[in-house]
Amino acid sequence: MRYVNGKVYYMGELVKKDFAIVKNRVTFKNIDRCEEEIDLTGIIVSPGFVDVHIHTRVPGFEYKEDIKHVTQALIYGGFTHAVAQSNTNPRPNTVGTFKKVQKLIDESEVNIIQAARITKEEKVVNIKKISKYTRLFTDDGEPVVDDIEMQKAIKSAKETDSTLILHEQDSNIKGQMYHCSLSKENKIAAFNEDYESNIVRRDIKLNENINAKLHFQHLSTKQSIELIKKARKNGMNITAEVTPHHLFFDNEMIINDGKFKMNPPLANPKGRLELIKALKNKHITIIATDHAPHAKEEKQGGFEDSVNGIIGLETSFGVVNTIAKQYKIPLKTIIESMSLNPGQLIGIDTSIKEGKIANLTFLDVNEKWEFKEKDIKSKSSNTPFIGIELIGRVKGIVLNGKYKNFKGEK
Repeated sequence: MRYVNGKVYYMGELVKKDFAIVKNRVTFKNIDRCEEEIDLTGIIVSPGFVDVHIHTRVPGFEYKEDIKHVTQALIYGGFTHAVAQSNTNPRPNTVGTFKKVQKLIDESEVNIIQAARITKEEKVVNIKKISKYTRLFTDDGEPVVDDIEMQKAIKSAKETDSTLILHEQDSNIKGQMYHCSLSKENKIAAFNEDYESNIVRRDIKLNENINAKLHFQHLSTKQSIELIKKARKNGMNITAEVTPHHLFFDNEMIINDGKFKMNPPLANPKGRLELIKALKNKHITIIATDHAPHAKEEKQGGFEDSVNGIIGLETSFGVVNTIAKQYKIPLKTIIESMSLNPGQLIGIDTSIKEGKIANLTFLDVNEKWEFKEKDIKSKSSNTPFIGIELIGRVKGIVLNGKYKNFKGEK
């Protein structure tokens, strides 16, 4: 199959470049030999998107999500690779449980990598043993509470060339959201930016003389951004992500609805602008969805009585591209933040090169569309984006050399 008339993100630039996929691999040579052709006029060809933060809910919570549905949502959202978080049942906190969970995840046709736990019953797992099977460790959904255990984890990560993927929240600070109108009007327990930044500061401090690879998940405050900027300037090997929903919404947009409840909570208006600025200036280099499916009954009790989390795979590019157009973030920055940079974090070169297995994402960056319930491919529907008009849409992907498109378009 040859693909013509599109613009390809190639060697750091968007260039008009025809290519073919032969025996599942990209080639720019002798493409006229291919009889079948797909016209990509008006389409951007990106390296396949990588989401380093999804919850498959497998095993243990298949009533929220399962392999079939998360695979459909990943493909619809343009993702060829993803990292599954470790809050499953059983939790992947030993070699045995890790292998069990990864085997289930391997049933997906999308390339999903399972992360292991950092702790088991608040003590650091045997990172040295588990690192023979994965170099990604996270307790996502919870922080590593104990300073001594966190120090042990950082040292083990350094020794094994592993990455600690960190959910940062101060467990001593109680509440459900950052201070805002809704918290005041409804007397909902709220907090300030210390909720997140206290633990970001602690972990940077613990890493000062070790310089292990740390990745900070779903940032939501200016304080956290400033701490990470300073640490990176001083040579620390750390990265950070932001979610599409933290870029799009702030906490003054919240209504008393469980679909707006997440952890970390939405930033205040100034904080949201700081997140956008940090992405634009490349202080935050990764976009990740924190795709967190929940059953309807878990999100129907209003804001206070709902569990945290929203789905995000299907809307990810449209949301981010809409913000990028509004705040003049270059398309190259978005592509890098959704493919190359997250790929680098997990040790995958996603760049488009001669002879590589084809994992590509096709984008129409100008299409306006309203996200509707029928666009949800996840098993759950907990999203605040239904009814919102977005700019930019995934039109299909090439996954491990095979063309995939849920929209039935050619």
